[in-house]
Amino acid sequence: MAFEYFYGLGMIAVFAVMCYINKYYQIPVWKVAVSCASLAVIGMFGVKLMSYIESGNWSGRSFFGAVFLIPILMVPVAKLLKTPYGDLMDLMPPAGCIMLALLKVKCKLDGCCFGRIMLINGNLIRFPSQIVECIAAILLMIVMIIIIKTGNWRGFAYAWVMFLYGISRLILNSFRETSPWIGTFSSGSFWSLISIVIGASILLWAKKYNSLSSKKT
Repeated sequence: MAFEYFYGLGMIAVFAVMCYINKYYQIPVWKVAVSCASLAVIGMFGVKLMSYIESGNWSGRSFFGAVFLIPILMVPVAKLLKTPYGDLMDLMPPAGCIMLALLKVKCKLDGCCFGRIMLINGNLIRFPSQIVECIAAILLMIVMIIIIKTGNWRGFAYAWVMFLYGISRLILNSFRETSPWIGTFSSGSFWSLISIVIGASILLWAKKYNSLSSKKT
């Protein structure tokens, strides 16, 4: 199945997850649908754009392109929908995680994103990178839902997913067959570090800002 068709089917699951998360925000369903469609277009363009940045061609896929482009291009979407940007962005992390999990299934079917060959008990075994990353994405989705349900980080869920996904991807990259891109870093490891720094910076700012606001009140 072509990536575009697989991606389209995955957006059905993404919309379902966004609707589930929306029960904590009560955004009109039609706005959620528009946001989902915007997410599909931005995400598709992002993974292709990052592929071009990394390798000079548009045929590949790099999920970090979507990770970095979505928070930028969703700003005008939120304005057009007259919906708080933070609330709209809070719908994205669990939805993005389920899409990532589905894309890892696609990687498994295509035979890409191989894990390293490891020597275990005298046997050469290839690390099941695609399967492990799929499971990690599902677990991350559950964690994000828990964070959103607490309500303590309203408007900053996307920073959490950038931070946590960056950490998980950086760890899992050490078990994947990769090539150096910048210095000794593979492209995935490099973008993971950027994602961790951005996510952590926003969360630290949010914590400081909220503590200052609480003192004023």
